[in-house]
Amino acid sequence: MIITSLVFPVSATYVSVSTIKANEYDYVMTLEGASAAELKEIGLTEKDVVAISLEFKDSIEKRAQMSDKALFNLGYTVQEVSLLRDYA
Repeated sequence: MIITSLVFPVSATYVSVSTIKANEYDYVMTLEGASAAELKEIGLTEKDVVAISLEFKDSIEKRAQMSDKALFNLGYTVQEVSLLRDYA
């Protein structure tokens, strides 16, 4: 997952662009640790977070059933495949 943040000053004389790389696990953990107010700021509810979490866990279990070759083709590294197998 890539999150891009754009900053435009009032005078609009310069533009600052930053990109942050985050993986799905970090995203889900951040959502699960967020307060109701923080979730509201990004347009989510606690019920949404539960659904996202369950979907993430289901997708991990499905990916764990895939062959190493299929996972490598999806961009997983050897270490990530190993972690995936350990998780599931």
